[in-house]
Amino acid sequence: MPERRDMISDEQARDLLSEIPNARLTASSPAKRNRTYERRHRTFTYRLTDKELNDKLVAIAESLFVTVNDVARAFVEAGIVAARQGEIPFEDIPFIKKHLTLYPTDNETWEVRAEANWPKEIPVRKRKRKLSEVEKRQRQQHQNQYRVSYRWPASVDEQLSRLVENLVGIPTTRSEGRKGWLLTILLRYSLNAYQVGRLPLDPQPAIVKQRLKW
Repeated sequence: MPERRDMISDEQARDLLSEIPNARLTASSPAKRNRTYERRHRTFTYRLTDKELNDKLVAIAESLFVTVNDVARAFVEAGIVAARQGEIPFEDIPFIKKHLTLYPTDNETWEVRAEANWPKEIPVRKRKRKLSEVEKRQRQQHQNQYRVSYRWPASVDEQLSRLVENLVGIPTTRSEGRKGWLLTILLRYSLNAYQVGRLPLDPQPAIVKQRLKW
C-alpha cells in the first residue's frame, strides 16, 4: 500500500511542537490532583447490622449516576432530621442496653438503714469465655461482611455520635458498634422514604475544574 502523503512523520510533529512557545512534548499531562475534596471529606468505617443494605444504596447510586457516598450521606442526614423530630420510634426498637448510674445529679447521699424485708441476692458475674485464635478470626471475618466505608464530612459522623449519646447516655466508642446500629436504622428509614417517593433525590451536574497546561 503506498504511503499517504497527507500524514506527517513523528520527527515533523516534534519540529512543529518545538515552534510553539512553552509547549510540552508529552502526549498528555494530567493536572495536579485537587485535594480539597479529600481534606473536607474523610473516610469513616461503620459496622451495619444489615449486610445487604449497602448493596441497595450502591444500586441507587448507579441508577442516579452519583457516588454511593452521596446517597448514604443524603439518607443519613435525612434520617438525623427525622430522628430529631421524633419520627423514628427508637423506644420500639431493640437497642443496646442502657447504662444507668446511682449518681444522676452527683448530689446523692446514702445511709445504712434497718434490715429491710426484701433481701437482695448478689448476682453471679457472668464471665465471657476466652475465644481461641481460630474463633477470633472467624468472628472478624463475619463482622467484616457488615462493614462499610463512606467518605463524607466529619460533621456527619459527629452528628451520629451526638445522637447515639442522646439515646444511650454515654459517649460512643468504635468497638461497641452503636454508631453502626444507629446508622442502619437511619439508612433503612430514609431508604423506605425514598422508595415511596417521600425523599426525592435530584442529581445535579458536578462542577469540574479543567485547565489547559502549556
